[in-house]
Parts: sequence; C-alpha cells; structure tokens
Amino acid sequence: MTRIKISNNMWYWGGVNDCDNCYSLSQYVESNGHSIRKKYLAFIHEIGQKSIGGSRIVEHLEITKGFSFWWMTLLAEKSLLKSPAIQDCLKLYALAEILEKEATSAIDLYDVSNKQIKESILIICKNLSIEVNIHSQQDNDKKVFFISKFGNWLFQKTPHIIKGTAWIVRYVFRHWQLRNISKVSWFSSDKTVFFFSYFINLDSKYVSKGKFYSHQWESLPDLFHKLGYRSNWMHHFLLCKQIPDARIGVDLIKRFNTDSGRSSLHSFLDSYVSIRVVARATVTWLRLIMVSIWLHKIKSFFLDKKSVVSLWPLLKDDWYKSTRGVVAFQNALWVELLNQALSEMPKQNIGLYLSEGQGWERAFIYSWRKHNHGKLIAVVHSAVRFWDLRYFNDSRTILEEDYLAMPKPYKIAVNGPVAQQTLIKANYPADNFIKVEAVRYLNFENISKLNNIKHSANNRYRLLVLGGGIPSNSTQEMMNVLESESKFILENFSVVVKAHPDYLITQDNYYNLKFELTTDPLYEILYKFDIVIGSHQSAAHLDAYLAGFPVIIYLPDGDLNLSPLRGAHKIPIVNNRKTLIDALRSIHNEREGPKDCFFWLDKNLIKWRKAIKQITKN
Repeated sequence: MTRIKISNNMWYWGGVNDCDNCYSLSQYVESNGHSIRKKYLAFIHEIGQKSIGGSRIVEHLEITKGFSFWWMTLLAEKSLLKSPAIQDCLKLYALAEILEKEATSAIDLYDVSNKQIKESILIICKNLSIEVNIHSQQDNDKKVFFISKFGNWLFQKTPHIIKGTAWIVRYVFRHWQLRNISKVSWFSSDKTVFFFSYFINLDSKYVSKGKFYSHQWESLPDLFHKLGYRSNWMHHFLLCKQIPDARIGVDLIKRFNTDSGRSSLHSFLDSYVSIRVVARATVTWLRLIMVSIWLHKIKSFFLDKKSVVSLWPLLKDDWYKSTRGVVAFQNALWVELLNQALSEMPKQNIGLYLSEGQGWERAFIYSWRKHNHGKLIAVVHSAVRFWDLRYFNDSRTILEEDYLAMPKPYKIAVNGPVAQQTLIKANYPADNFIKVEAVRYLNFENISKLNNIKHSANNRYRLLVLGGGIPSNSTQEMMNVLESESKFILENFSVVVKAHPDYLITQDNYYNLKFELTTDPLYEILYKFDIVIGSHQSAAHLDAYLAGFPVIIYLPDGDLNLSPLRGAHKIPIVNNRKTLIDALRSIHNEREGPKDCFFWLDKNLIKWRKAIKQITKN
C-alpha cells in the first residue's frame, strides 16, 4: 500500500488506515475538486496547443482538412473509465500542493509497486529539491506482485502496432456480417429527424413484435412522429446479452425496417464497412504512427511547470494507444465510416445524438458539417457527474474558434437544472443550451407512487444490488464484501442483482451469496424493493434516489466518487464490511417523497416541444 510520510503525517495513495495523522490523497482531491479539476483540464488544453517544428500538436494530427485527430485521443477524451491513470494524475496534483504547503526538505516513500507512480513522485520531489527516502516492499510482496501482474506485463510489452493489427482483424471478423443489411433508402424531407444512438437497451416486449423502442430515448421519437416527422436511425453496434452476435443484430434491423406501420428506418454505422473503408483507415493509422514517432519530443510537454508535476509516466501509454495502437485504429475507422455514411445520406435538417463526450462524437460532428447537414443537437441523456471529465473542458477549449478547434454541436440539450448549472459553472455559454425533459427518467414518477409498499417477508427485506460497468473493480469489490457478510445479508435480506450490460455478474463467482439475477428495466422492478445499493461507477442508483428509496453507495477506498449523487445529503457511502453492515442496519426504511431537483420531468414533453419549434424556426 503506497504511503508518503510528509513531516509527521502519513498520506495514503489508495485506501487509508484508521490511525492518527493518517490522511488520504483521494479525500484531498475530493475536498479540492474544483481547483484540481481545473488544473488538469488546463493541462490537457495546453498539450494540444504546444508546438513542435513550428506546428501545434493539433496541426500535426490534422488527418483531413479542418479536423484534428487530437480530439479523438484518450488524452482529449478524459474518460476515467478508459483511462484509470487520470485518478493518479489528480492525486499527483494534490501531492504537489501538499508538498509546497509543507515546505519540507525530505519525505519517506513506502511500498510503491506502481513504477509510473513512483517515477512521477520522484520527478515532483526533484523539481522541488526534496530528498526521497525509499522503503521497499517485502520480498514476498514482490513475488506476489510479480506473479499477479505477469500476464499484464506481457500484454503491455506487446508493440502497439501489433495490437492494432490484431484489433482490425478481429473487428472485420466480428462485424463484416453487418454489411448484409440492404442499403437503406433514407427518408428525406423537411419533416425528417436523424438519431445517432447505441443498439442497446432495447425494449424486449417491442423487439418480440418486430418493433423498435429504445430506453435511451423513451417517448421522444413518438413525439416527433406525432408532430409529423419520420426518423432515420444510425446505430453503434454493441454486443450485449440481448444481441450476442452480428447475425441477430442484422435480423433485428431487417425486422424493424419491414414493420408495416414504420415511420423510422434503421442501419448500423458498421454496415458501411468495406475493403475500401478499411484500407483508408489503415492508411490514416500508418500516418498517425509516423506522426507519433516524429513527435517524440512531446514527452517534455507533459511537465506542468506551474505545479511541478509531470504526467508523462502516467499518460504516455494513453498517448501511444491513441496514436499507434488499438484506439488509434478504431478512431481512424470511425472517421472513415462516418464520412462514408453521412456522404451517402440525403441532407438531414435536424440531428440528435447521445452526448457523453466520447471521441467518436468529435468525428461525427465534423462529418455532419462536412456533408452539409443541418442543425445537430447534443442530448445530455443522464446526470452530469462531477468527475466525468468527458463533459468538461478548459474554457479556452470551449470558446476557441480556430479552424482546428474541437468540433461543437449547434446546441446542447440539457435535461435539468443540475446539469445546466454544472455546465455553466464549467464555462459553457448559457446560450448554448436548450432546456428539455430527461426522457430516460420520466418513469420514476410511476415508481414513486408505489414506494410506500414494503416488501418484507419472513422478516427479510428485499435488497437490490446495482453493478457498474468496466472497469469492474468497484462492482467486484462490492460483491466480495456482500459475500463476506453473506450470513448477515441472507438472514435479513433477499437479494436481487441487476448487472451493468458491460460487466455481467454470475452466481458462479459468489458461491456463498445466494441471489437472483434480473435484466428487466429498472423502472419496472424498482418498486418491489426496500433498499438499493449500487457501485459509485453506475448512475442507476440515481433512479432509486429520485423515487425516494433508501440508497447506499459503494465507493472503494482510494477511488474518486463518480456517483451522480456525490455531495448529496443523507446518502451512506460504504467501502468495507463494517460500514456496509452499519449502513444496512441504520438506514431509514421510511420512503421519502420523490426528488425533483435533478431533472425536468413532464410526460407531455412541453420543453421538448418548445425546443423542436426553436430548432426548426430558422
């Protein structure tokens, strides 16, 4: 367990022991979240603007006229799920602040198993002229570490170009069948709306009848249809339990498109894959590799001179993945697929897409404009979480109008006062927003009407466990803690687990904890339960909170709180067996009234109706 002794205080990199003068860097980051987040966002902006050989990084990565590949890199995306090292970067900023405040001349460093963290700490201390006394782990610990990490070491040592080549071969093998969808004769008129979505969270009852209904968009498409619009749908194909292979995906699309009463047409982005598209993506990828080699001096730019922190040891792998490896090839392919799809599509006057700040969205916005389509609306479909850095950028990035600036949509559809105020405080101009209802959360009102029903039987209450997505350490640790107290849990609760589609949970992995599994939509089953516990990585526990149900959040020691309920009062946060049991014993079982502070909720979609008029007015 990595520890840093500064003066008389012991600072823990991860979980902290309960002892005198012991402190957590994670807690420091949480307490100083706004300033530390601002530092990191400024650092990322400035990397893209640094010059090598007379050209900025964004210019070196210009892969087509007016679009820089920089905006698709893991660095610019800033996803804590894809780039776990970002949490360590934020802790480095915290450590640098602490060292400067303490003005110490020497520190003691204990048990640093992560070489990148160790190197980063040594760089800070060198820049501050601080002596470092290193205390190594025990030999046995080293052996355990070596054995457990050997497989990861082999993978990490594999050259990125080999990983990228293996990825495209696997991609073609798994997705080539998606080309079997007949070419769609897209709707084209002033009364047509375009949706870009993910082919997941489909309603199984509708699917069984050959009809399309997405729980990501809920009743919004029906509103457009009532207003006389027909809709074109482009989907990202994702494997999930409901759609385990490409053949089933193709079959569903064909059924949706032959629905006799259809007012919508569907296709996959991957249906536009071809030898020519793959070849163009391969050329772009090889160009990126050459540019990455040319930009070898970029290492020096990762030193944030204002805070004496160098993030190169922690972020260099993200840089190489983004310019040489799997991420680079995947993004290059998305650029070509989007260009091909949007060039073949007749002009779309209105477009909507689910906005999550992902890299592919930048390429989509660019291609949309390149092919002269109309007004594009980014739809914030869930809560905007404080540490979901994908939604946040330095103010210079947001306001920049350079020809290689980050591609931006026409407007951002915000779904509630919390999201709106959060983004305004993060320097987004208020006139960029359109106020709309949070269509994904309209059903929670039905749940709240039933939340006075208690479902205890045989003195046992019903406990719903909500898993998070990848990376799975939070969910796995939560399940392990529940299993470690299986006797208490099973004596007092009947347990049902709803796993995240990206990280499935099976009974085989938790023998002592007997539970049921459910894949039913949360709004259909939530009213049946008494208490909900969820991983902080998942936003699903927000539904229960909004409906007035008792909620417990599982947050592993040392992790930053990714929950949308970060900072909410009276929400127990647990991280071990003791705190979990204490929370389950003391949590107030009287359900509260529904919380309406997060979202705008009106089943008549009055705000969406106004937004559609506003968008189509000019």
